[in-house]
Amino acid sequence: MKKQAGMTLIEVMVALAVFALAGLAVMQATLQQIRQLGRMEEKTVAGWLADNQLVQLRLENRWPALS
Repeated sequence: MKKQAGMTLIEVMVALAVFALAGLAVMQATLQQIRQLGRMEEKTVAGWLADNQLVQLRLENRWPALS
């Protein structure tokens, strides 16, 4: 019997499946990071707004009444 020099169709299909699964995993991780970045951006802006409000109250020497 003669030894084959190339890859079989099954080997190529398995390799493509492995690469496809790896690509899906990378894509999922990327999408998760994008979502988390959006949440972090919102939290950062909210913190800036709260700091600005406190500074404004201090500058005007006006504090909310305690109930």
